[in-house]
Amino acid sequence: ADAVPVEILEPITISDIAPGQGVNVIARPNAVRNFVVTSIVVLNEGATLLPGDAGYRSPAGFQGWEAGRDQELRPVLAGIVVDASADEFVISTAVGEVTLRLVETGGAAPPAIYRLREDPALQIDAGDRLALAGIEDGDPETAKAALVQPAN
Repeated sequence: ADAVPVEILEPITISDIAPGQGVNVIARPNAVRNFVVTSIVVLNEGATLLPGDAGYRSPAGFQGWEAGRDQELRPVLAGIVVDASADEFVISTAVGEVTLRLVETGGAAPPAIYRLREDPALQIDAGDRLALAGIEDGDPETAKAALVQPAN
């Protein structure tokens, strides 16, 4: 059998974001037609930009929200990083440049930042979350790819 591609959401900091990287801004819609941003996902080379506002997809087919507990999460903004500093970064999107500054609001911590990357070692620890893609007839052994989100 062929090896199943495995990717991991590796926790990083804003200082790890650099020009040229693809970014998905993951958020949950709310009742006032706004979004609550929950994470920023940086994708490595090989990511594909999907049509419209659908964001980037990794080589294994993930966008960075799939292993989360909240299945309402989706990319609400995607682009290529054109500038980055210690507390903000700028992405070029289909509608122009957008500056993102990650701050605490109302006592809530700023969104988590992850790098979505290949992880052939498949290290899964207690509390980690796992998403499988391409499952046929509910059989996890038919999965075409796996995504690990560490509990950290």
